[in-house]
Amino acid sequence: MKDLGDREEVEKALAELGRQMVLRDADPVTILCCGASVLCFLGLISRRTLDVDAIAMIDAKGDAIEMEEFAPEMTAAIRAAGLSLGLIPDWFNISASAVLSRGLPPGAMERSAAQSREFGPCLTVLFMDRIDLVALKMYAALDPREGRRHAADLVEIDPTRDELRHGAKWMEAWPSSPAFKQALLRLLEGFDAADILAGD
Repeated sequence: MKDLGDREEVEKALAELGRQMVLRDADPVTILCCGASVLCFLGLISRRTLDVDAIAMIDAKGDAIEMEEFAPEMTAAIRAAGLSLGLIPDWFNISASAVLSRGLPPGAMERSAAQSREFGPCLTVLFMDRIDLVALKMYAALDPREGRRHAADLVEIDPTRDELRHGAKWMEAWPSSPAFKQALLRLLEGFDAADILAGD
């Protein structure tokens, strides 16, 4: 199976998805996306990825709505686009939607709306901004099983102190265990930014 590794490949995949949605008379949707594919799209990391992570559907008021599944026409279009391009069947998925339970980083929706792209009449994608992608990567880097890969992405992104502060303040506001707070502190120590949690 092929994977996605740069802006051109991500655009090609989303354009094909939009085309397949038109062929199936799918309802128009606006989707908020994040993850490695968006980092590749923005040229922030060099590694390749198998999928595009959707966080939420955006309603007419511009609010992020959690998805349990795509509409049948869109699901069929995702599979058809994957088959056409040699991608895995669920290359466009909602695996990142769980982050909505934490709430998006402050201002994320406004920044994403400024990076909106239409891929035909049925599909509009909002790409998360770099500062919010860093915040989500920081969260993912704390995962006991998958964290190392995400931490490596963070190192490649080389976040600024302001970006690290943005992510840390977002996570610090959550109800969390002492173990989680210690893990966040260790992550920040790796970027020589542990004092951010002290209120810098």
